[in-house]
Amino acid sequence: MRTAQMILFIATILATAAMGMGKSDGPATKTKDAVKTPPAAATERPAAPPIQAKDVVAPKSPATPAAPAVKAAPAFNPEEVILKVNGVEIRRAILEQYVEQRAKQQLQMLGPMGANLPPEAMENMKQRIRPQLYEMLIDKELAEQQIKAKKVQITDEQIDVRMEEMAKSNGKTVKDMEGEMAAAGVKMEEVRKEFRLSMGLDKLLESEMSEAEKTVTDEEARKFYDDNIQRFSQPEQVQASHILLGTKDMDAAAKAAAKTKAEEVLKLVKAGGDFAALAKEHSTCPSKERGGDLGYFTKEQMVPEFSNAAWAMKIGDISEIVESQFGYHIIKVTGRKEAMTEPFDKVKEQIINNLKTQKRQQFWATYRTKMREGAKIEKVVEFKMPEPAPKPAAAGATAPKVTPVQPKPADGGKTVTIQPKSAEGENKK
Repeated sequence: MRTAQMILFIATILATAAMGMGKSDGPATKTKDAVKTPPAAATERPAAPPIQAKDVVAPKSPATPAAPAVKAAPAFNPEEVILKVNGVEIRRAILEQYVEQRAKQQLQMLGPMGANLPPEAMENMKQRIRPQLYEMLIDKELAEQQIKAKKVQITDEQIDVRMEEMAKSNGKTVKDMEGEMAAAGVKMEEVRKEFRLSMGLDKLLESEMSEAEKTVTDEEARKFYDDNIQRFSQPEQVQASHILLGTKDMDAAAKAAAKTKAEEVLKLVKAGGDFAALAKEHSTCPSKERGGDLGYFTKEQMVPEFSNAAWAMKIGDISEIVESQFGYHIIKVTGRKEAMTEPFDKVKEQIINNLKTQKRQQFWATYRTKMREGAKIEKVVEFKMPEPAPKPAAAGATAPKVTPVQPKPADGGKTVTIQPKSAEGENKK
């Protein structure tokens, strides 16, 4: 995670992590995404899905009635009591502080769209966030009360160590982090308070869990590996560069001209011309900015004509002209990875850490339920999710049926691209 994102929302992230995730075993391993946490126990309250662009800016359609306008939230009284948890009052100002932090996080996730989000969409976002954080505040307060009752202590020195670990994992020093937090308006005392809660909850749960609940045996890890072997395997991959002379929407004469040009470029390549330089000069594919490099890809990720040619070549080979629905390709194979399966010993530690996390999540779900059942929770003011946009009228309803007519793509709607996904928006098949 980039430090800029971390510092702006660290209080919310830490509190939410403490409430729903339990202890972390450190930075995630930057290896192949082989181990995925198994589904949470049925007792665990599912986490709310992340808010996406479609949730805040709905596309207009002539067949779909517009969503009801979201009214701007009235100015609130920061001292208004919205919750009482075992007699402890929680005021509106606390909730809104978390809402603002989470909204900023969501805006960053939306990228350029977030910077130009209209006010009504921003308010819609906050209305979706508010009920989630309202529930989180209940768990947060119950956890704090339980930590105090059990006399769990976290020292300032322990917090210092944890902050140093977090800063180091983001390539920063604590001093760097503090400076960026201050610039973002995040108070260090609030950050340390959230660290204290998160670490206190870790320690509390660790003391409450049995050995079987907090340990993972080699046998359990091996069973997970054997049952999910496909997660640790990858098929054969080829790395290639290409020069594409595109023919989309061209008539016969234009396609003939494109093929003639491809033949001329191929002669330059075979005469010893620099492939990358020729790709930048002649290719119509966005990959030309990288000298035609498409990176590694599996056979299924490319159209058959391209894959068949690339898989028949050796590293360093230059193809003849290959025609596909996109045009004429000149392919150069630059690398190859054989199909392989990660050995158990290599991923064992990662599996164990993930299974430990799952066990903590399951234990926390049960523990949280018990805390709530034994607590007096008064929801003085409740916050509900905004109403979803109405669905289009069903066929046969009184509303007139509208059937939008869209132009058919030139290729009959079967177009696929052959480029791997990248930051520039290229797509694999």
